[in-house]
Amino acid sequence: MGMFSNGIIKSMERTELKKSTVGSKLRTLWALGIGKENVLSKNMELCKLKRLRVSSVSFKFYSEDADFMKDWLDGIASLLHLVYLKMEGCGLQYLPDSVGNLLNLQILCLSYWYNLEMLPPTITKLDKLTSFDIEMCLDLKCMPDGIERLSRLERLVGFRPTISSHKNTSGISHLKNLGQLRELLIYFKSPNDLVEGELNVLSELQNLRHLAIQFDHAEPDVAGADADAAALVSKVNHQLSPLRNVEELRLFSYAGESTPIWLNATTFPNLQFLGHTGGDNIKHMDPGFWEKEHGVWKIEGVELEWLPKFEEKRERFHEALPSLKTLIWDTPTDGSSEWTDDIIYLDESGDVIFSGKGIRSVEPGLDGHVMVGSMKKPFSNASAVAKMVEIVKRWKWGPEMETQLDKLHFVPNLSHVKQALSEIREIDASIGLFGWAKRQSWYSPKDEIYVLLFDRLNQNGDFDGIQSLFDEMIRECGDHGIGSFMAYNRVIQHFAKAGKLEVSFCCSKKVKDSGCQIDTQTYNSLITLFLNRGLPYKEFEIYEAMEEAGCSLDFSTFELMIPSTADEVK
Repeated sequence: MGMFSNGIIKSMERTELKKSTVGSKLRTLWALGIGKENVLSKNMELCKLKRLRVSSVSFKFYSEDADFMKDWLDGIASLLHLVYLKMEGCGLQYLPDSVGNLLNLQILCLSYWYNLEMLPPTITKLDKLTSFDIEMCLDLKCMPDGIERLSRLERLVGFRPTISSHKNTSGISHLKNLGQLRELLIYFKSPNDLVEGELNVLSELQNLRHLAIQFDHAEPDVAGADADAAALVSKVNHQLSPLRNVEELRLFSYAGESTPIWLNATTFPNLQFLGHTGGDNIKHMDPGFWEKEHGVWKIEGVELEWLPKFEEKRERFHEALPSLKTLIWDTPTDGSSEWTDDIIYLDESGDVIFSGKGIRSVEPGLDGHVMVGSMKKPFSNASAVAKMVEIVKRWKWGPEMETQLDKLHFVPNLSHVKQALSEIREIDASIGLFGWAKRQSWYSPKDEIYVLLFDRLNQNGDFDGIQSLFDEMIRECGDHGIGSFMAYNRVIQHFAKAGKLEVSFCCSKKVKDSGCQIDTQTYNSLITLFLNRGLPYKEFEIYEAMEEAGCSLDFSTFELMIPSTADEVK
């Protein structure tokens, strides 16, 4: 992994890493606060990072230097093995067509491109995408035609629809072919983005669990803004076909005086969380929200924020929502300009456990407990491991996974990491978790963790990965003044059994130079390798070292050595 910011990039050439080493081994690159004065492209040309799988880049002050930005984007577009790409704060208006070359991309995040107006049509060629995030791209006008070709999408954040009469664009109706979609955020900017009743397409997305709808916030000084907002509300405010599998719904900046008429238990029979943020005109929930003829709500959490005219009483939510456990109420009440942030905890019977302005329930990375109301409950090892495995299996690798791990509500340790790695079968996910663990204050090298990773890499036939991790382990153990006896030997055995003569012999010399011993099984593996390659002189050299170490030949290696020794005598 490489993590760079302004100061670190400029000292790149003073490090021990050679360009060829970086280019051949680097898999993850974080570049923070990049501006045109940086020399990263000079010291480490992006196009040479052939094995790069993960790249997370944030640009400095939303740079608008077109030539500089184009160089960066062209370099990124040449990395054909990229699986994860996150670029934030770019100041360009357009994304180059060459992004369509990244055919292995699974996660793409282009958030906070405030000037981005258009996405290239080639982006629909990225048919392996499972997550596409264009949140806070406020000038983006539309989505390119063919969005339905991204059939593996599970997460789409920032979708900008247009009506079907607009050529070469995608509308709400195009979403019906995204059958794997689990999370969706739609952004409506004007009434021209939607046809009345078109939202019913969402009912065809059977896997949809998280739905968010954001409306453009109408500025009072902009001519026609109020009329456009009213027209958009009119188009949205039609009955929806039931969205039976949606568990979380969030609305942002809805301009109506009451919530949409489709916000009821019939449309969302399995809703567990409701959030409504922003809305200068909202005064009431739609009557259908309270009516029992629509069914019984299953909502457990409600969050209401920045609703300055809201007149509903919180007691009414407790009465209407029998499963409600958490109510976050951040709205002015009784005509007061004071804002509150009351959090109410309820038990399963509906009785209040705790109510107040909020408490320090847990500090990630510092506490070893969770809060049940006002009671501390220890976090068990099994729960800790299960939570780590859940995060890694969901996010796989990259900055998003590490962000979630940093928020863990307990203090992890190497035992948790080892148990989690034993349950995670994907090698990239395992390496990602291990990389995160190494940057924690509680980390120290552990032989058994390295053994587990080397075995996993060997099962995948990733010998380059084994060599890279071995070199990393040698440096790390040298820095800590300790050795990894089992892991050292396991690497040599894997290389020897794979017939990789030079690298196995080189690794054995590095192990000896580090002061660590080679075990009997490893010596036998090396001798067998050299015998099979017809190099008896090396075989005897290793045998002599083996005798000095007090190790003995196993039977199969002994049988191989007999004819070779006889030939040497002749």
